Amino acid sequence: MKQHLPALLAGLSLLLCACHESGGGPGAAPVGTFSLEVTDAPFAHDVVSAAIVRIDSISISEQPGPGAKPLRIYDGPWLEVDLAQLRDGATRLLLERGMRPGTWRELRVHVVGARLVLTNGNVFDSGLGNLSIAPQDPEGFPVPIDPSFTTGPGSQASHVLDIDLARSFIPDLPADPLAATSFELAPVMRLADMHASGSIEGLVEVPDGGGGSLPQGDATVYVVPPGETDVAQALASSASVGAGTYMVLGIPAGTWDVIVVHGDLQGAAVGQVVVAGQATLVDVTLQ
Repeated sequence: MKQHLPALLAGLSLLLCACHESGGGPGAAPVGTFSLEVTDAPFAHDVVSAAIVRIDSISISEQPGPGAKPLRIYDGPWLEVDLAQLRDGATRLLLERGMRPGTWRELRVHVVGARLVLTNGNVFDSGLGNLSIAPQDPEGFPVPIDPSFTTGPGSQASHVLDIDLARSFIPDLPADPLAATSFELAPVMRLADMHASGSIEGLVEVPDGGGGSLPQGDATVYVVPPGETDVAQALASSASVGAGTYMVLGIPAGTWDVIVVHGDLQGAAVGQVVVAGQATLVDVTLQ
């Protein structure tokens, strides 16, 4: 298994929230725990060098929609996460806390700011006015919890929030983001239950011209439904690192195809079976 990024960044010790909703005195009812990590489905890694999202609150509710009565599970200093660094199975712990009994069906993430740095040095920031944030309600952007999960005495729920950078940061020049003059952040997010899902991991390679192969970094790995060839329909994606390795987390049990793209090169592996709690090994050679 790959090593996860440190759960806490310097100066943000409040990211790990061990607070309990009920009091901790004698006779207090036991509570379950809920932890939330974040990972990314990458924007093209040959275009972006940093993609920072600033979150100031996270809520969870038993009923989705505007009539919900959300429980605020984080409300404090900005949680600043650089999504471009979270690849090859890396995650960042956002919070861990006690939860009262309930069945939870929707998460809401409130984004207070964002910053995007491209490889050509161009910087887009919500504070500069050249990066806008799509409208959100007071509790933030909704993320369905499907399937729902239940907390109770002694329960342990663990989820990963997957933010799709390729569809979340929208340039005003979609055909040439390096020439864009502005971006909009409209977060596309999904929540994966780590106890009910598996992962796909492996190695991306390219022919070396002499009958062998070389590892390929910065390739985008898409996990798509069987028979799907449009990567825009991917359930999840990630990117390979310099050593060619990749890992895509939170894949529901079942059969999936894997498509890997780097520039004009592409490779695929079809019919890959994912089992909950296990890693499916898939190596792909680009041609």
